[in-house]
Amino acid sequence: MGRPLAITLLIALLLGIGLRCWSLDHKLFWVDEVFTTLDVAGYTDGEIAALFHPPRLTTAQGLIDTVALDSNRPFRAMLHSLITENTNHVPLYYALTYGWIKLFGQSVTALRALALVFSLAALPLFYDLSRRLFQSPIVAGLAVALMAVSPFHVLYSQEARPYSLWMLITVLSSWALVTSLGTESASQPRQSRRIYWGLYGAAASLGLYTFLYMPLVLVAHGLYVVICQRERWCPAVRHYLLASGAAAVSFVPWLLAIAPYRHILRDNAHWQLQAASRDPLLLLHHLGLTLARGFIDFDLNYGFSPDRWWPYGGVILAVGALVIYSLVITIAMPIWPLGSCRSYCWGCPPSPLWRSKWGWGSSKPVFPAISPPAMWGPNWWWPTGWGGRLSGGLRICGRWWRSPS
Repeated sequence: MGRPLAITLLIALLLGIGLRCWSLDHKLFWVDEVFTTLDVAGYTDGEIAALFHPPRLTTAQGLIDTVALDSNRPFRAMLHSLITENTNHVPLYYALTYGWIKLFGQSVTALRALALVFSLAALPLFYDLSRRLFQSPIVAGLAVALMAVSPFHVLYSQEARPYSLWMLITVLSSWALVTSLGTESASQPRQSRRIYWGLYGAAASLGLYTFLYMPLVLVAHGLYVVICQRERWCPAVRHYLLASGAAAVSFVPWLLAIAPYRHILRDNAHWQLQAASRDPLLLLHHLGLTLARGFIDFDLNYGFSPDRWWPYGGVILAVGALVIYSLVITIAMPIWPLGSCRSYCWGCPPSPLWRSKWGWGSSKPVFPAISPPAMWGPNWWWPTGWGGRLSGGLRICGRWWRSPS
């Protein structure tokens, strides 16, 4: 790697870290973060109604001070609230936030800092995953630099929601999967094989307890394993099924706990069951915004009129075209596992989002019906987002991707 390129990548990485840490407590504390605060404190709907009647809370810190954790709000209150009234959320992020607040106190900065930690932890792990996939520090450096300065990742690194944790676990589970497949050769000791497949199973289990879309990532992993093994029934496929099956079994207690409240799950997911547009131009419009936001963001929402596309639309179209071009080029690469890797990073995790609604909404943990308009928002595209970083990094490298240094 040449010195100018190394300096450029270092500057991009430091810029990304700085943007994540800057003004953590001055950005809008929006409604979903309010719900995070209330869910962590274990408030029921009735208690929330009493809390806001008559209206008296005007600042984020005022809300946090009002619902401050104390001995009267035990950990089991949080679990009870998630199980009985917020069944579209799973407990890992909220449990970690509960402990984090106990350690570092309650403030807007403290509440968001945990998401910041998860986002920062994902950067070196993503670098190592890219290096293992491409065997090139140049590609890995470019991929992690794109991820560091991506407005998509910077935004959610400062939001008190589970998305950055899901991102970290998605990268961790993918890293464990790639490493586990590398231990399948006869020259590798059996003990290391067990350790890495065990790590993959643990990461998959943590993912299921982080976000209800994690099954889509696990299915994508399974397709990757089958493709890499050329559709043969081999030890790698069996080990994947064993590890992912163990993760699924570990999630059964939570499914049993929320089973009596599945009607609440349907009600909570009702907002996602919107009428799907059949206008191909509108769908392309949404897709362009989603793809472009990984690289550049004009802060345009999905409802803005197509007649306002110039000049922003031209940039969005250009970025979207380059991203799709990178995807096509990298999938067509002669190195089989690498092309299939980007295929699963891009296509498999969000693939059900392209279908029309079937009646349950996105929160059902087994392939649900998902309405496309509600799901074009960027926070649902974490796995696809880092797939874009991989494709972009590889394409920028071009002929240097084979270089060992």
